[in-house]
Amino acid sequence: MIRELLLTPEELLYLGKLYEGEYLNYSYLQAVGDIGNNKRSFKAKCKAALLEKGAIEENLLGDISFNEEIKELLTPIYFGEFAAVIELYEIGEVNTRKMINIHFHKGRYVMNYQKEKNFQVRQMTEEDLQQLIITLMPENYNERVLPTELKVSDENLKRVLVIKNTRIGESAVVKYFYDYDSYLCEKGNEGIIYVLSPKEFFDKAYACLKGGE
Repeated sequence: MIRELLLTPEELLYLGKLYEGEYLNYSYLQAVGDIGNNKRSFKAKCKAALLEKGAIEENLLGDISFNEEIKELLTPIYFGEFAAVIELYEIGEVNTRKMINIHFHKGRYVMNYQKEKNFQVRQMTEEDLQQLIITLMPENYNERVLPTELKVSDENLKRVLVIKNTRIGESAVVKYFYDYDSYLCEKGNEGIIYVLSPKEFFDKAYACLKGGE
C-alpha cells in the first residue's frame, strides 16, 4: 500500500481532473502557477511527470489508466465532504506560516502539507492524528506546572494555532489557540485568556479536527 506521495500543485489539479473529483481545496488552486493559454503544454508536462511517478499509465493507443493504490490514497482529497486544516503561525523576527490539511472520506484520512513548492500527501491513522496534536504542544508540556495566572503581551506571544473544520455546504468551525511563553491558551468570550492543560488542549484540538466524522 502506497502511504505517501509528493505532488506539485499542478499535478494535484491534473489528477483531480482525471479522477473526475468532486472537490479541490482552494489553497491548492492558489498554489497552481499561471497556466494562461498554454493548457496543452500544462497537460503534457503533468502527464509526463505522473507517468514517471507511476500514478498513471498510458498504452500505445493513448488510453490512460490509474494506479489504484495512489488513487485510493488521494481519494479523500477529491471526494471527502469533510476537511480540517491546521494553520501554525510562528511569531518572531521573521514570522512564518505553516499549513496542514487533513481530508476525511469514509473512515479514511490523509494529511497534505506544503513542502517547499510541492505538496506531501501522507496517509494517516487515528494514532498519527493524535500524535500530530501532541507535536503541536510546547516541548515537555505535560511535565510543566501550569500557572494559576499568566501575564500575556505581544512580547511573549510565540505562536498562534488556528484549527478549522469544514463540511461541504456548512459554515466552518474555527478554534484559536495562543502560545504565551510556551503555555497554550484560549481566549474566553469575555476576552480573558485561559491557560489550557495538555488534556484540555488535546481534547479541544481533537474535537475540532474530527468534528465532521
